Amino acid sequence: MLHCPVTLHLLAPDEQARSAEIAEELRHEHVAMVYAAASPAAAGTAEELGRLLDVSVRVDADLSDLDVAGFGRGAHPVRHCAQALEDIADLHRGEHVIVVGGVATGGDDMVLRRLEIGDDGWDLLD
Repeated sequence: MLHCPVTLHLLAPDEQARSAEIAEELRHEHVAMVYAAASPAAAGTAEELGRLLDVSVRVDADLSDLDVAGFGRGAHPVRHCAQALEDIADLHRGEHVIVVGGVATGGDDMVLRRLEIGDDGWDLLD
């Protein structure tokens, strides 16, 4: 049986209120849902993105240690974060989903990475 991969758009929490810019950038992807770490910054970013894209938001405490900025530079998500991403992938095959991690970048950059998870494993697209 063929399963379509999910595309996860991974974001760091937005402390500079750039959610509108990101929502506009992802609007053409027809995002199915927004997930967020339990931190106030992550949940706030997710709520704003959900409002702008008119999709539901779900908070998941297992995403609190997800460091999106480090993810593409050789760092790997801790085990419970990796499991949370796998669980999201299983629920949203063939869809686009935004995931707001819990680790802030410390700067004015939200960091946007695309991760595809399918039957053949994980593929960081950018």
